[in-house]
Amino acid sequence: MDGAAGDRGWTSHSNGGRRRRPALPLPVHPSVNHSAWKISERPIGCVILEEIMQYMLSHLHIIHKRLCYWNSKARGSNSQHIYFMVFERGPRAFFEATCQSLTRLTGRGGPSPSLLDSAEDIISTNIDVLRSMERCLAAFLAELYSEADICKEGLTGSRDKSLHALFIALNNVFFKLEEVLGEAADDQTLLFTHSGNPSELRFTRLPEVVGTESPQWTETLSTDGIRLIYQNLQKLDNLVSSQLSSHKKPSYMTLYWLPYTCGALASLHVLYGSYDIAA
Repeated sequence: MDGAAGDRGWTSHSNGGRRRRPALPLPVHPSVNHSAWKISERPIGCVILEEIMQYMLSHLHIIHKRLCYWNSKARGSNSQHIYFMVFERGPRAFFEATCQSLTRLTGRGGPSPSLLDSAEDIISTNIDVLRSMERCLAAFLAELYSEADICKEGLTGSRDKSLHALFIALNNVFFKLEEVLGEAADDQTLLFTHSGNPSELRFTRLPEVVGTESPQWTETLSTDGIRLIYQNLQKLDNLVSSQLSSHKKPSYMTLYWLPYTCGALASLHVLYGSYDIAA
């Protein structure tokens, strides 16, 4: 597993790349869950499944926090929406909103309707995309848990049996995820970075053979299968990361750029004033 994991860009939880966090317990034999600290002694299929579940829960947590932010903005008053558009999106947005308002005023129009429409569009778009992402990842996690329950006997077996059960389970899960993502793309809810290229929504199928006793089952096949798992996860990670980067809440510095700017100018004024007095 380590060799295959090392060839991928997706960071493994079990190789020390990230700190392990509590995750949903797998629906397998209790002894497997209770020995979670003995990673090397656990069935490889269970270890990989828990990595995927931790990955899903981590992104769902991020999405939940961002939804809380944008939902709070949606519940705000008109004046709060205007304040957001003018003062909470950075200096560039401040000047653009100011110029837009002045233009409408010179044309004997009011600045508020235009700013309110823009605010509602930004807020609603972020909420729609994040909710769609949340549904997709939650459906993936639910299917993963369901397949783990179906294949639990194989997952807790020997290394080969554990991998064989894992490949079968993940093929079903990735296939259903393709359908969910395809529906989201058809609804134009998710603004995919690679729009127009349907291969970006296709996951590579993992090798399935009759059983681990088959001559087709080799060490090379199992290693390639693990590599394909992480390639699929990398593809999913690229998609999720691109959406999260496009629909994140403004940073702390962006939200409070105006008070910081005023504070810096006041400090400079005090500094130069003290210099003039001393001179």
